[in-house]
Amino acid sequence: MRRRHTPPHSAQRQEPPDAAAGEAPAIDFPKEGETVAPAHYTLRISSPRKAQAVEVRIGQGPWLPCRHGSGFWWCDWSDIEPGSYQARARVRFADGRMMLTLLRRFQAGV
Repeated sequence: MRRRHTPPHSAQRQEPPDAAAGEAPAIDFPKEGETVAPAHYTLRISSPRKAQAVEVRIGQGPWLPCRHGSGFWWCDWSDIEPGSYQARARVRFADGRMMLTLLRRFQAGV
């Protein structure tokens, strides 16, 4: 019997987490320890499908609203100074619940 070729997991299309499965939200990009280009960067956040809103906080700055598209949440960040940063996202649901991502540490290059 011949087996159908299945591409490795990393090559498969990524789907956003499912709230029913109890999956936690996560910052997908930048990766932990990654160096991003200065000036402008777009963070990508995975969240449970029933999320009503997602916001990102970089360092001690304000919570920045994200936009939804292609099954993920996106946060555009500009005027980035070179240095070390931390980011965290929070997800809000219609029933008032909130979930936080783990802290993500990364750098902005020169």
